[in-house]
Amino acid sequence: MTKAIVFSAAIAAALAISSVAHAQNFATTVQGGYGNSASINQRGNSNQALGAQIGSRGYMSIYQRIESGPEGNYAGISQSGAGNGAIVDQGGYGSRAEAIQRGVGNRLAVRQNGSHNFSTLLQGGAVNGAAIDQRGFVNQAGVETRGVGGGVFTSQQGLRNKLDVIMGGAGNHVGGWQRD
Repeated sequence: MTKAIVFSAAIAAALAISSVAHAQNFATTVQGGYGNSASINQRGNSNQALGAQIGSRGYMSIYQRIESGPEGNYAGISQSGAGNGAIVDQGGYGSRAEAIQRGVGNRLAVRQNGSHNFSTLLQGGAVNGAAIDQRGFVNQAGVETRGVGGGVFTSQQGLRNKLDVIMGGAGNHVGGWQRD
């Protein structure tokens, strides 16, 4: 029951902060327990995908591609538990990826190709890892890591990209590069 309430709150928060007002397609997946996997593939504009992993050793992927137009896609992932893995892969213009990691040993990768994309990661717990890779122009990434022994690697290639990092806790590491 508590997990269902936590997930409902996470989904409500993700929807509230999403910049995409009307989704062309909307997909949600929830994983609870051990060793689950799920994949969401969306093509087109203004799509939304939300995923939650509660438990251990789960894997989730969200792939979104824009066909044409300025309307971006939105992907939100919440991980809690131990040893979960997730990937968000977005291509196009104006997409947004948001992720929350809690627990122990969770892994996340975000890839965004195109321009005017935005990625946000909040990391807490212990020994969680994440990578954000953005290629294109005027992309932004924001990372906040708290807890113990977490790690984040970022890479941005293109002009006028921006990266903001906030660190707290103990033994956390952030690395990365930016280039034209």
